[in-house]
Amino acid sequence: MSILKYKTQLRRALTGIVTLALLSLLSIGCNQDGVGIFYSISQEKEQITSKISEVSVYQVVDAGSYTYALGGRTVWQQSGNNWNNLGGGYAYNIVADSGTSTLYAYFNNDDTSLTDGRIKSYTGSAWSPADSFSDDGKLIDIGNDTFALVVRGSTDPTLYITNDLTTPPAVTDAGNVVDTVSIVGGTNLGSTTHYLISDSTVYSWDSSSPNTLADLSLSNPEKTGNFAAITSNGIDTLYLVTTSGQVFSSDGTSLVYITTVGGSVEAEYGAASVVDISGPKLMIGTDDGYYLMELNGTIIESPDDYAASYPELAAALVHQVYQKTATDDIYLATENGLWKRTATGEFERQ
Repeated sequence: MSILKYKTQLRRALTGIVTLALLSLLSIGCNQDGVGIFYSISQEKEQITSKISEVSVYQVVDAGSYTYALGGRTVWQQSGNNWNNLGGGYAYNIVADSGTSTLYAYFNNDDTSLTDGRIKSYTGSAWSPADSFSDDGKLIDIGNDTFALVVRGSTDPTLYITNDLTTPPAVTDAGNVVDTVSIVGGTNLGSTTHYLISDSTVYSWDSSSPNTLADLSLSNPEKTGNFAAITSNGIDTLYLVTTSGQVFSSDGTSLVYITTVGGSVEAEYGAASVVDISGPKLMIGTDDGYYLMELNGTIIESPDDYAASYPELAAALVHQVYQKTATDDIYLATENGLWKRTATGEFERQ
């Protein structure tokens, strides 16, 4: 064998040995927890199954047989394990009318001055116009297929409440005007009585007096921060959460302090909900994951309990908590995508 040929073969053999050594270091050296780097990457791909978890997700609702989500200012429709972008413009809020199985979304395609507000409906195939107004606005589900619309004009905001989002009649008909307050959330107790919150006040509204909003004058000396979310057990008790993480209960006549969760709570999309997990529980989303508690305030789950397994969820701002009635699965709409907590307590990133 010539010296030149011998050197060439030796060089190739050494290259192969170095390559194998590097691959071994990558798969073993990056395996401090028993999982190599290549395995970790494959596991992450299994968790993220659609593009919806590449954006911030704000809301989830059910309308008919479909589940919809608001993420990245776009409305998405669930299809099996995937989520499809429905388009329609820049969406800011979504609500669902269970009586008609219709999804409604508030759009504003003027993303600078927000003067192109409009509501559109979707029944599974295409968007249809429902109402329009030349201002910024917010559409809120306040329970029992009743909806509040806050139009934030150049002066005082205008609050409309209606149980009919179709046209005619338009949502912004004069007959639906209730008050000039900016509402951040709402819920109901019974079929006719609803409770709404601004950042500082709790109100009641009854369909028997549709143009009257009553200030309940609820206060508590321990309250800090603004009201951020309101929910109820649907029977006799309201639960209110402040931006500072304080939790209160109310029967409509007084405000009773329960507990305080870690982190702050966002006042925009409904970060608190009474859910059914072996009985009624209160789940609250914060800027550092979610908390699950008994209705008396006893903490059952906190971010520390799932941070090791799901660090992105434990560190995420949770915009909304939503339980799907048909399956008892709980959706967590977060800045780190959409997460599902199954009825068996497992997590699936969508």
